[in-house]
Amino acid sequence: MHETSIAATIWDQISAVEKSNAGYEAKRVEIDVGTFSGVEQVLLADALVLVAKQHERVDVDIVLHEVPLLARCEDCLADFMITDFQFRCIQCGEQNLRMIDGDSIRLMHLDLQLIEQKINK
Repeated sequence: MHETSIAATIWDQISAVEKSNAGYEAKRVEIDVGTFSGVEQVLLADALVLVAKQHERVDVDIVLHEVPLLARCEDCLADFMITDFQFRCIQCGEQNLRMIDGDSIRLMHLDLQLIEQKINK
């Protein structure tokens, strides 16, 4: 299951942000998961929860957003969503396409919280 290694890499990014912001830790994490990224969103969510538990961070709110596959036709410059694996431009019918979104995983947003504030609550 490569979702576990992806989750560990994401957690490494979160840890790096926390280290560069001494006294703060992540409270909420938002991640964009492309439909064409090769990752099962449910499995990634489970793996992220597992990795957070391994770091004793069960209080982190993890939110995944599904991002559809978007393409741009290099011939007519139309942007459109790919559905049903139809890799043809919806405007001109050509197959000269470039993927512009939905084929990757991105850590999009981190909400940080003062560690002292968390302890006092």
